[in-house]
Amino acid sequence: MKRKYLLLLVTGILLTTTLFGQAEQTWVKTSGGQVACKKVNVDGDKVKVTLDNGEKKDYAVDEVNSYFTDGSLFVKVPYYDKGVKDKDVFMESLANKEGQQLYKYKESIGGPTRYFVYKEDKLVNELTESNKAGFEKFFNVAL
Repeated sequence: MKRKYLLLLVTGILLTTTLFGQAEQTWVKTSGGQVACKKVNVDGDKVKVTLDNGEKKDYAVDEVNSYFTDGSLFVKVPYYDKGVKDKDVFMESLANKEGQQLYKYKESIGGPTRYFVYKEDKLVNELTESNKAGFEKFFNVAL
């Protein structure tokens, strides 16, 4: 009887926390640690941050490893152009399965959206119309 009560209590707490929990925190992660903030904007070679106290701070893109904003995680990963590593860019992390990560990348506002699969820092595949359905099924997502 005590176990059932404890299980119901824990389930209720988890459900309440999920439904009425705190707003998702926006943050930036650098080599120096994680910084909580209100707003993040990547602008060229700078990551512009508005801290929780209203202070504005700029980081060089090279200093930032990842950031979380508006419910999305952006991770810096190597970008490959025709199979050759070109530069490091921020891509939105969409799903992870069996050590493989699905990322969404948009070069510019209005530019095409591209999807990539990585294993660690190595590009495994770019999604195309011919392989997209298979990767959607594998990662259990709809793109």
